[in-house]
Amino acid sequence: MITPEELYNIGKQEREAAFAKEMEEFEEVLIEKAKKGMKKVHVPAPKIEGLFYYDERQEAFASYLMDKGFKVRKEVEIIGGVRQEPEWYLYIY
Repeated sequence: MITPEELYNIGKQEREAAFAKEMEEFEEVLIEKAKKGMKKVHVPAPKIEGLFYYDERQEAFASYLMDKGFKVRKEVEIIGGVRQEPEWYLYIY
């Protein structure tokens, strides 16, 4: 019987390749934001084969960032008294 870890490892190489390209672009954004003194950066939702919904893609990329050692957290904001959908943010400390 396959274990969750074995299943995770099957798709790991393909996922790493897809996220590596996105990470190159995101690194530029992070460096620019850090130079401006920002402490919180919105995590993008890159196009990922097999994931259609924005929140699924964003969560997958957030998981990749966490695996790389970044501090990432999901937050809910209230704008004008209206609760917004939860979004992922990367924290620069």
